Amino acid sequence: MRQETAAAGWRLVLGSHALCVYRDAWWIEPAGLPVMAVPQVWAGEPRLAWAGGAVAFNAAVGQGIAASMLHGVCCEIRPRVGGERLRLHSDGPARGIKNLLQEAAIPPWRRRSLPLLWVEGRLAWVAGVGVDVAFRCPPGEPGVVPDWSATA
Repeated sequence: MRQETAAAGWRLVLGSHALCVYRDAWWIEPAGLPVMAVPQVWAGEPRLAWAGGAVAFNAAVGQGIAASMLHGVCCEIRPRVGGERLRLHSDGPARGIKNLLQEAAIPPWRRRSLPLLWVEGRLAWVAGVGVDVAFRCPPGEPGVVPDWSATA
């Protein structure tokens, strides 16, 4: 195997499992990839089924998304389509999700099933990456921490 192939990610299905290589890590996982999900409205329920798993929305204080920004507005979980941008630091620019997913070491074959939370048409959260600064919960205030599990 050439080095650039392993760095970009490599997945070989062998029966019911797959041998995976990404960057310096090797592992075995079930062969089936998560089912591509369709957009779903989130109406405040504690869990929402997503791509063979679920997104849990956990109440917190001073963490995650400010709860006040989620009440009475249209919230939707969608898959990535490309071109999305997220601003993780108040003193930095919005950055492409593709780059942020690479930096978070999320293998390419898992990226298309990741849930993205949109609030009133604005990207608020990306699984494995974080919350946009415009939606971040201030210290001491009620928040919601989304958490995606790839298996239900």
